[in-house]
Amino acid sequence: MKIITQKFNEISKTIINSLKNKEIKSIIGRVRLKFTYKEINDYVQIIFAHSQTQKSFKSIYKKSKFKIKYSCFMSNIQLFSKLFRFLFYKLNEKLSIKPSKLLNMVDTTLIEEKKLNFINQHNWDSGRVTTRINKKNKIKTYTCGSKGLVFLNRFGQIYSANLLNINYSDQNILKDFSFYIKELNGILLADRGFSNKAVRERLNHIKTSVFETNKPLCRLISPYNVKQNIKLTDKERKLYKRRWKIETVFQNIKHNYSENKLNLTGKYNNLTKGAKFYSTLINFNLSTI
Repeated sequence: MKIITQKFNEISKTIINSLKNKEIKSIIGRVRLKFTYKEINDYVQIIFAHSQTQKSFKSIYKKSKFKIKYSCFMSNIQLFSKLFRFLFYKLNEKLSIKPSKLLNMVDTTLIEEKKLNFINQHNWDSGRVTTRINKKNKIKTYTCGSKGLVFLNRFGQIYSANLLNINYSDQNILKDFSFYIKELNGILLADRGFSNKAVRERLNHIKTSVFETNKPLCRLISPYNVKQNIKLTDKERKLYKRRWKIETVFQNIKHNYSENKLNLTGKYNNLTKGAKFYSTLINFNLSTI
């Protein structure tokens, strides 16, 4: 864990210190920025330590030597949480983590933020609660939280990710693939939730420029809808079995015994929860190097 922390601190410092003041302002959405580069790096390291050690911000604040109030400390945490999505992709560039030319995987996972007893009416009204029905016993379960979208290359590294609304349908993710042009390469393995006839046709017939004829952007291998009466070929089934690698990754980053525990519980701002999500993925990627 110490080695990963040291790696992150070194690389994140290099990235942040290379940015101009105007660039940092545009990323975090501030007109004025009265922070030194050292202070920015300190807050980034605190957020990363919070997600890695699972210690509360209050306990970290008490041990630190900040001369400001806790409320100001937390407002600064929320402000610099906006840097973590940027840091995730920049770290991937530094570590050469990118989509494989041969085989990649995509999937989503539910990330619980609240237990059933703490779900209130505001959570229902804001669309942060989803309902699942167990096929065997037909019991309804309610989950309040978010949905994590993850793209994994064949080496088991997360090269792209996004935090979505918990009720966002998997079928809609690749409908407008202009958002994921860089992620789509080679063969893409996905579960039945991504299976969509329109998506398959669009991925198989696309012009990358005005002068080129239609050519496949990537090949989607996913079980067909039951109504289509089409089955995967033997070669496609063999390839599809390799999709379980992404399920193993989800288990590793979500279970209590894992060093890379993905946890969004707590009364935190959505920006801070996003930072916890990306910092956990950074932690995982650094452990694969």
